[in-house]
Amino acid sequence: MLGTIRAFWNDQRGIAMILVAIMLPVLVGFALLAIDMSRANSLHNDMQKGADAFVLAAAAELDGNTDAITRANRARDNLLKTNATKFSTADYHKLVPADLTVTYLSGIPASDSVGLNAAGVDENGVNWSTTDPKAARFAEVTVNSIAFATIFPASFVGSNDTMNRQTQAVARFNNALCQFTPMFICNPYTSIGALQTAVSGTTKPMI
Repeated sequence: MLGTIRAFWNDQRGIAMILVAIMLPVLVGFALLAIDMSRANSLHNDMQKGADAFVLAAAAELDGNTDAITRANRARDNLLKTNATKFSTADYHKLVPADLTVTYLSGIPASDSVGLNAAGVDENGVNWSTTDPKAARFAEVTVNSIAFATIFPASFVGSNDTMNRQTQAVARFNNALCQFTPMFICNPYTSIGALQTAVSGTTKPMI
């Protein structure tokens, strides 16, 4: 009897199957987690591109006139009408104004390290938001939090089976040269002698 127990204890046949059975769920879990992280990064990139497009469209209208915010909102809505997204996993989703939070700012923090929330309030509690079209200098667009279902069963480890992503963009257009008649400036005379010849009345073709 003791010999049988000793033989069973020393028998290593099938050990590889046991190791594979233990490691397979771990390997599959890591693979699913990598796929989910890739999907999350892809979603974030798409959302950031959308936020950038919307904020540039809105900021381009902030010229200090009394109808600046009205035109900025119209630019946002026109862009919404012509764009759709599959940001969520719940079938095809047409973007609507409720998907975005648009805030107009009179200024922004001096340091890029100071964050702004969707309402235009920075981390120091300063409220930069404004509803005055003459004071609005910056547009802030926040794509509201979007959740999608993960492949990795995170609920097994006490987490959620969804990931949430949110993006934000702030932009300003320098309107100093807007509404300015285009000009073409050149020097038609290649030398002082050519200029003196022109001044003397002799016809000099422009070069």
